[in-house]
Amino acid sequence: MENESNDKNSFTDFFSDRAAASKGRVFILDLSPVQDQLKERWERLKGQVYATAKDVIDHRIRPDDVYCQWDEKNYLIAFGALDEARARIKINLIAQEITQRLLGSPDPQNAITVTMATADENGHFFWQKDTDPSKLVEEEENPLAPIKQEDTRNTQALVHQDVEFIFRPLWFVKNKIISSYFCIPVRPQGSGRFLSSYNVLSDHLNPVAVEALDLLTMKRIFVEASKLDEIKNPALLTVPIHFESIASTGRRSILLKQCQKNLAPHRGRIVVELTHLPDGIPQSRLQDLIQALKPFSRAVMARFDSMHRDFAGYKHVGLHAVGVDLYDDRRSEVKIMNDMELFAASAAKHGLHTYVHGVRSISLTTAAICSGIDYVDGYAITDVQEGARDVKYYSIRMPYAAKYSEAKE
Repeated sequence: MENESNDKNSFTDFFSDRAAASKGRVFILDLSPVQDQLKERWERLKGQVYATAKDVIDHRIRPDDVYCQWDEKNYLIAFGALDEARARIKINLIAQEITQRLLGSPDPQNAITVTMATADENGHFFWQKDTDPSKLVEEEENPLAPIKQEDTRNTQALVHQDVEFIFRPLWFVKNKIISSYFCIPVRPQGSGRFLSSYNVLSDHLNPVAVEALDLLTMKRIFVEASKLDEIKNPALLTVPIHFESIASTGRRSILLKQCQKNLAPHRGRIVVELTHLPDGIPQSRLQDLIQALKPFSRAVMARFDSMHRDFAGYKHVGLHAVGVDLYDDRRSEVKIMNDMELFAASAAKHGLHTYVHGVRSISLTTAAICSGIDYVDGYAITDVQEGARDVKYYSIRMPYAAKYSEAKE
């Protein structure tokens, strides 16, 4: 109990030092869904549940963040240097990883919940021994952030203000290393859930909005690449570019101008991922797109539907790899696994590397590896500088060792 008291004292110190900056950056993680699923096994396994939660939190927080276990089911976490938007992204990533490691891929309604802690107008958070944590939180209403009402010629006017970016480390199965990171736009939806990729847009069918998001993503890539250059980190960064952003002559000129500005200075570490290519796109058309993007990257990959099978000629026109995004695929895992196996086999016939991202469970990760997929992504991070630890940290054995259901009696 002495350690618990010290942790709570750290929280008190945190708020006294950062009173003006604390609002919107303090959260509670509720492990009740885990207890509900374990039922009578909770008492026997809760120590291992706590060990997993601690492992995830310790890995993701920084020296100026603090956290403590408030009671049997609740953890308090405060971020010292992040603004509210980045803090919400990070707490959702923490909740998502704990949920996946403890519950596999549960119904989102049963995921570990995230709530925002309250503080007074000075940012002080009051600790009282008998205080019920449920009285100290405000449930997220998750309203849509207003779209900026600016001139529509401003590309950011079509993208919600609360769009942020995460990076998913891509694990090279054969060599067991992580050297590349997908940049993915997200909008937090509470309780460890996100809108992801082009779904962050109010109208993901509007080509102007799609291009606006691509331009914003490139700007984020430039910032991240510049930071990595400063610390001499050799990580590769993958930037998505939608077919609609480069399909028409008018939009292509705008996109390529941004590529020259944001991608070209870091060409040696940039990989482009072409997304939403139309079915049956002619090889000549695909080659034209690849050649337009090659001057700004070391390689070009393309994302397809998991049921795509015809990859003839793709390697000859310059594609390095083909892949799928499973994040929003809510079909049964058996159907997804069958498609992955056929996808990998079809691509292998034509000498193409394969990848999957948005993997959300241990079973899907295992199936991807067994089906012959070359690259599988891992738990998301908020910036690639965290990834230096992930190269060592992300092992295929790790999720199995941590999963409570496999605990020894």
